[in-house]
Amino acid sequence: MHPLTRLIHKELSRLANPEKAARMQAYMKTDDLFFGVQSKDQEAIAKLAKARFPCLTLEEYGQVLQESWEIPGREGALVGFQVARVYKQYVTVNAWPMYVNCLKRCAWWDTLDAYATRLVSPVFLNNPQLRGEVWEWAGHSSMWMRRASILAHLKHKEDTHLPLFEDTLLKLASEQEFFIRKAIGWALRQYSYANPEWVAQFVDTHHATLSPLSRKEALKVIQRKISG
Repeated sequence: MHPLTRLIHKELSRLANPEKAARMQAYMKTDDLFFGVQSKDQEAIAKLAKARFPCLTLEEYGQVLQESWEIPGREGALVGFQVARVYKQYVTVNAWPMYVNCLKRCAWWDTLDAYATRLVSPVFLNNPQLRGEVWEWAGHSSMWMRRASILAHLKHKEDTHLPLFEDTLLKLASEQEFFIRKAIGWALRQYSYANPEWVAQFVDTHHATLSPLSRKEALKVIQRKISG
């Protein structure tokens, strides 16, 4: 195990709070173990890790990301995500296979959304050669990878690749899964900040295909502007 991974485990154990752990477990509706370390402290651990280990190689970076999933508590992978972010020089296409491996290990929305929106999305935006791979995720057997195919477009604003974005939404629009329907609405809502006319037209055109949840989430910003 890399010394940085051991530092993560040590700090999580030091900050462990059984009462918070029980509340976090109940909130996430899971039997997974928690340390009871909340996001602010998770970020602080990542910053401490970088201060202690300022010169990781790309290989070590990937090693720590994978090892963080083996820490016996949900926060291990979440601190691993925070570590991935603080080493900004590695948030590039060179780390893409590492991020995809982490996505495939995600089994709930907290880790999936973190990786998909904060690491996968910016790398995807800057590397159009990845569009084919992200499109394939929309047909993946894992619901979480299908959700990632939507969230990979998040925060692209005016640079959103509309043909792929639209194809992905329509491919998944008929799904019954709550987390897919919610992601569709979330992605449309975020894009409405950049292009409200397109989103309004898309929802109107595909009203019968989109779920009520997706439509409601998609139009929140637009309706707020109209009513305000």
